Amino acid sequence: MKTFSVYDLPNLKLWLKADDVVKDGSNYVSQWNDNSGNGFHPIQATGTYQPLWVDNELNGHPVIRFDGADDFLDVSFGQTFEQPNAIFIVWKANNETSTAFSTDATNYVNGSFYTTSNQISLDFGTRIRTSNTNVFGNNVLNTLIGNGINSHIRENAVSLTNGNTGNNPINIFSVGKLSGYSGWWLSGNVAEIIYCNSLLTETQRQFVEEYLMNKYNLS
Repeated sequence: MKTFSVYDLPNLKLWLKADDVVKDGSNYVSQWNDNSGNGFHPIQATGTYQPLWVDNELNGHPVIRFDGADDFLDVSFGQTFEQPNAIFIVWKANNETSTAFSTDATNYVNGSFYTTSNQISLDFGTRIRTSNTNVFGNNVLNTLIGNGINSHIRENAVSLTNGNTGNNPINIFSVGKLSGYSGWWLSGNVAEIIYCNSLLTETQRQFVEEYLMNKYNLS
């Protein structure tokens, strides 16, 4: 019987794992290699803006560490991906004003996932926000479904909130900053991101959550 693979996910667009990067001798990352096969590699050519690769940080796996000041990586897809979208991210935020990723460089409300006021928010034109979260100072898995009025946020395979995030598409993916808004940088780590331009089945979503939680020993 064939074992289910991330590559079996429908419309897999981006798959970033911290063990596959281009870095210099001091472990600063200039490119995060896309494992989806699409060649959407987030890059940072400016050395002072490059995040740090840290080995053996999370259950024996490396992470990418962002300094909260000016580190980020981004990629332009060169096309527009309409909703629904499913994004999985294993990360840690050190403070309450951090941005894990944004998806349009023109204005932060066009797509972003960020933390503020002891909550986490998902925004594709309209914001939904949790009333409780375990993310600050802890490594967690967040599952983010952008599907208009049927959008939701999950944490470590548990539903936190649902609602309407709007219907803006994805065309750029920036990791570590809130595009178009000053001062919202990620202070923290990112271990893995999986992005599908599709509404996954319950079985597919559960597979990805189990894979990531087991890999990084999350609970």
